[in-house]
Amino acid sequence: MRELKIALNQARQLAIARNTSYSVELQTTQNRLRFCTGTATPCPTAAVWTGAGTDGSGWRALDNSARIVLGPQITFSALGAATPSGTLRVQNSSRTSCLDLVVNPSGGSRITAAAACP
Repeated sequence: MRELKIALNQARQLAIARNTSYSVELQTTQNRLRFCTGTATPCPTAAVWTGAGTDGSGWRALDNSARIVLGPQITFSALGAATPSGTLRVQNSSRTSCLDLVVNPSGGSRITAAAACP
């Protein structure tokens, strides 16, 4: 969960530093995410951000066999606000428990125990 929280914070910081919106595209079936400029998801190829930890298409996989099981597409504005705010859920590698990452409208986030786990 910390890895996902760090990635979302990175997208938020990119939006603030570059004074433009950045969206986070999640692929729960592939257990990966990427960032792109603007508000469109799936990310247009020309808008995909690539950097440390990403492949040539901008995808970053979760490293520890944890699984993203719930994830809205979130966009951070140039001021760092999140639209829509929402909850991302990660299930542990043994599939026995989940944690939620709750993203607030202000763009901040917190890790909480999940109410349910698939």
